[in-house]
Amino acid sequence: MSEDRQRSAGVLGAVSAAEPISVLVVDGQPLFRERAAQVIQADERLELVGVAADGHEALEKVRELRPDAVLLDIFMRQVGGDEVLRVMRSERIEVKVLVLTAYPMAELHDALEQQPDALLFKEAPCDQVCEEIVAMMRGEEHSPGKVALREATALAIARVKLTGREQAVLALAAGGLTAHEAATRLSVSKRVVEGYLRAAREKLEVPTTTAAVARAYEVGLLGKRILA
Repeated sequence: MSEDRQRSAGVLGAVSAAEPISVLVVDGQPLFRERAAQVIQADERLELVGVAADGHEALEKVRELRPDAVLLDIFMRQVGGDEVLRVMRSERIEVKVLVLTAYPMAELHDALEQQPDALLFKEAPCDQVCEEIVAMMRGEEHSPGKVALREATALAIARVKLTGREQAVLALAAGGLTAHEAATRLSVSKRVVEGYLRAAREKLEVPTTTAAVARAYEVGLLGKRILA
């Protein structure tokens, strides 16, 4: 490949078969870490350059090895993945980061603030992890990891932009109260309650109050739904 084509490939994020993507695996769970490492080693497009069990070790190896991509567990003991991301971004380390989590999207706000490049849940098939790393390096915008990242970011934004009173009215609606009953409980007019509900629907980008309640549970605004 000519020098010009190599430069062009780098700009486009294309992956050369002669130059596999170097990957660092960071995960606090030994079994998952070992499995991920095995799958990456078996993929000829990828090169496993190291593994780390916690955030401290991850930062040391990122600085030393300068991998192309990091497979990063968000929730680890001591130093979590969100802090690893923050430090890497603050040090301007040029690396793509695919974050992994077994937790709901509502709990990813801190990590999302550090702008990861893609997101997958740990229940995803191992071969999907490899595909996502390749897609991430190519800059593909419609891969499952990119779609999940956009959805999680949208939900995180929705979680923080409702006012306290809008959340309170949604909580009352979730409890089965009508707008009139909620107005009585809050000592305001029914019109005011309806205004709060309308604002909540618009901010959560849903058409009905029932859908707004469901979305509020989804992003963690109303805690955990209790099923009968």
